[in-house]
Amino acid sequence: VRSRRQRQMCIRDRLEVDSDLSNVPMKFEVHNNYPNPFNPVTTIRFDLPEANRTKVTVWNILGQLVNTLYIGDLQAGSHKLHFNGLDRSGQALSSGVYFYKVESGPFHATKKMMLLK
Repeated sequence: VRSRRQRQMCIRDRLEVDSDLSNVPMKFEVHNNYPNPFNPVTTIRFDLPEANRTKVTVWNILGQLVNTLYIGDLQAGSHKLHFNGLDRSGQALSSGVYFYKVESGPFHATKKMMLLK
């Protein structure tokens, strides 16, 4: 059991990844974001049972990539990041349904979230 906390910054978007490595989860899981609906910030949490290259992205209802929130190596553990409702160019997104996808090694999952203005 690891007993340390890890913080990494996604330099491109300046989003913080807060990782709790004290209890390694047994399975890959992506939790519902909170709050949901959100305005303008929401928290995305996910659990990794093993260290892996991880990517977190946001997509619109048309299947278009809106933003890449994180790309990098993460240790096994529980992780969370905050999404600020901005697209890749830093513009505020309009109200609507969006999807966030977490990919880590052989694992992947997608969840729905709603932005309300």
